[in-house]
Amino acid sequence: MTHAMGKTKILVMAANPESQAQLRLGAEIREIEAGLRAASRRDSFQLVQRLAVRPRDLQQALVGEKPQIAHFCGHGSRQGDLVLEDDQGNPHLVSPAALAELFELCSHFVECVVLNACHTTLQAEAIARHIPYVISMSKEVSDQAAIRYAVGFYDALGAGLKYDYAHRLGCILLRLENIPEHLTPVLRVGQVSGTAKTDFAVLGRMSREEINGVIQQYKASIAGGSEDSETHLSLGLLYLQLRLYDLSVRHCKRAVDLDPGNPDGHYYLALASIRGRRPKTLTLQEVRAVEAYVSAAMELDEQPAKYYHLLGIVRHDYYTANGLRPPSPSGLALLEMAQERNPDVWETERLLASLTLNDPMLVSRIRSDTR
Repeated sequence: MTHAMGKTKILVMAANPESQAQLRLGAEIREIEAGLRAASRRDSFQLVQRLAVRPRDLQQALVGEKPQIAHFCGHGSRQGDLVLEDDQGNPHLVSPAALAELFELCSHFVECVVLNACHTTLQAEAIARHIPYVISMSKEVSDQAAIRYAVGFYDALGAGLKYDYAHRLGCILLRLENIPEHLTPVLRVGQVSGTAKTDFAVLGRMSREEINGVIQQYKASIAGGSEDSETHLSLGLLYLQLRLYDLSVRHCKRAVDLDPGNPDGHYYLALASIRGRRPKTLTLQEVRAVEAYVSAAMELDEQPAKYYHLLGIVRHDYYTANGLRPPSPSGLALLEMAQERNPDVWETERLLASLTLNDPMLVSRIRSDTR
């Protein structure tokens, strides 16, 4: 991954075409940066900036940086378009549909989108179909209000609060400073549905109460006749996060039954089947079942590093630690192969949190692959 290990990456993108009213975007970015530097959890954040953003810059920045928070400051049109720049610095309008399609492809790493620009309701509604938290401005917003809202929002995140609380504190700061636009920022929480993707990047920031609430929504969806593989896989992930392994295994198995062509279904079934234990303590029958599940995932998609990490961990910790000859490729060979694949820092951390390992060097080696 391109972002620092264990840090939340904030990508701030600004566009201020010459023919538009000139906004104090530099001041907004400086205030965000200063607030994060002064925060109690300042070492948990990394701020990246992109200025005079054109459509290609927007796409390259999101795909290249893979931020958890994407913050746009600039202009929005009354027709619902986001105003970027072209090569000559003139306005270039981007439709809500185009933005939604872009963020759909980035939904496995972006958790929150902040559209700190006028008239961004339509964009937010479209993006919220794919991203858990989206903040927009419901009408025209002044420079002062946009900057102070951002200050309150990121001050709260810097103190370790969640996105919904940070939004509320951003609005409260406007009221405390007598800025009469505290109702202009609007938070939309992405809808949970049978086709929505639940992943560890999102789960890692949810409280137990929030996870239980999402579980009830998924269970209601199944009870209403909307059973599908993604719904069961999402439930499997939620229960895995709660360490309710039997329930996680049950839903992951159902996900695989409904869609055997989804590699992640096989992978998470393997991870849940370990039930939080050290691989060394598993029975040979359990190890072979885990190996079969992960091998099925790798046959369907050979790119995710997490598949190689999990199989490598199991083979190294079970066979090698028990003095047995491992199958080929060995655990260490699989870890070498993982270095050539696509890593994901959140998936790696949740993998390590979902089982027990007593080998610090092995853990350090796996984590180094995501840096």
